[in-house]
Amino acid sequence: MAEKAGILAASKYKSIKSREGAMALSFDNLRRGKKYGLQNYGEVFEFQVVDMPEEGAYKVKDLNTLETFLLHDLVKYGRGKDFDLFELD
Repeated sequence: MAEKAGILAASKYKSIKSREGAMALSFDNLRRGKKYGLQNYGEVFEFQVVDMPEEGAYKVKDLNTLETFLLHDLVKYGRGKDFDLFELD
């Protein structure tokens, strides 16, 4: 079962490597209700924008844990060399 989950996870993120050369999104391009992925420091986060309580602040819901938090919490320690923001299908 764990092996099967690992294969699914690997194929799910295969598209990230194929995005090389593609233009990354800006935080200003995020829209309420849309689903996005963010890669930073080797970790990938999948989230949906729930609300924009004020200019430049985004309340998001993690699609895996269903936890709600501010998008700023994912990048408050900086952006790594692998930083990428992309829309999910």
